[in-house]
Amino acid sequence: MDTTFAWDGATQRLARGTVLDVPPGSALLAAIGPRNLVPLGATTPLPEPPVTDAATEAQAAPRRTRAARNGAAKDDGGEVT
Repeated sequence: MDTTFAWDGATQRLARGTVLDVPPGSALLAAIGPRNLVPLGATTPLPEPPVTDAATEAQAAPRRTRAARNGAAKDDGGEVT
């Protein structure tokens, strides 16, 4: 069942199965109600990914052609002189 709670002057709907990071003792925890939340247990947070600019990322990793992705261009088996 979904849970509704008042937050920031408006009624909010929290869908069942939604994963939230709610700090213990916070106003958000009080608003939602601890009985409406299921703790997932202690986990180590993942590090933040580095921020990259799409333009520099495209320059750093140029696109490869189909032949390059499939390895060196294959010859017909003839000898090169």
